[in-house]
Amino acid sequence: MDKVLTAPLALIKIGGVTVGKIKNLRVQEQYQRGNVMGIGALISQEKPILGIQCSFTCSSYVVSVKKLGTIDNPFVLRGATTTDQFVNTVLTQDNGVDIYIMKKGAKVITNGIVTEASEENLFVIKNAFLTSQSFDVQEGQISGSDMSGEYLEPILSAQQN
Repeated sequence: MDKVLTAPLALIKIGGVTVGKIKNLRVQEQYQRGNVMGIGALISQEKPILGIQCSFTCSSYVVSVKKLGTIDNPFVLRGATTTDQFVNTVLTQDNGVDIYIMKKGAKVITNGIVTEASEENLFVIKNAFLTSQSFDVQEGQISGSDMSGEYLEPILSAQQN
């Protein structure tokens, strides 16, 4: 019997280098289908697939507003000092980021204590692009950032690298 997923870890990687961690992640792959009814028919006869829309939403903690868009939050760079610099940076940002979903496991157990942990890839979201981002700052609370976006290819298997 398969076990439920425990100790998950979502890492953002650019060029194979880990640049951030995600607090929670929701992935949706929506299949768009057409209707084939025929002249004079009211009931669909076929539902051919027309496309697939791959999207995600995620959250992370905000350590510093200045770090939004830095290596800790790589989707939108916030280091610009003018609006023109920001616009030019966003317009030339053609590469998405990869989000690796991993599971932490016990590699070495000594006397019931995990002395060495392992990480295995569960799946990879390739070429993720940001479509919206928000953050909040609250008194007496941990600040957070919410992001949503789209990715180009459906998730195929845990073997993607």
